[in-house]
Amino acid sequence: TSLTWFDMPSSELIGGIPSEMGLLTKMTELNVKYNNLSGPIPSQIGLLTDLVILEVHGNGRISGSIPTELGLLAKLSALEVQRNDITGTVPTELAQCTNLSKFYLYFNDIEGIMPEEIDERVELQADCGEIVCNNCRRRNGDLCP
Repeated sequence: TSLTWFDMPSSELIGGIPSEMGLLTKMTELNVKYNNLSGPIPSQIGLLTDLVILEVHGNGRISGSIPTELGLLAKLSALEVQRNDITGTVPTELAQCTNLSKFYLYFNDIEGIMPEEIDERVELQADCGEIVCNNCRRRNGDLCP
């Protein structure tokens, strides 16, 4: 339980993100981008109260919705879930992540309106055709800046 970071990008990992990751309460960075992971982001990730960076992008088959429990991650500064098969809406609970400065969620099936508290203070990249946010209202394009 003393593991502070798990950095395995492009490592040909397969299967799902284990829910047991939630037991690693000292973890500050979880990076499993560009692997072959599938299934949902476990809600137990919300137990990682020291987590600063969560990168699960580029797996293509991570599915389900963004867990509302991620709103418990007060230290989270970067949330990168782009290029997967995530559905649903952006949980309003993410607005509780007051340190969140980067949120990338494009190339998923996420729809709806970006919570205003996130939209106002976060570097955001989303699919403008599916997510309504201030960045999309300011520019005419397919991808928020």
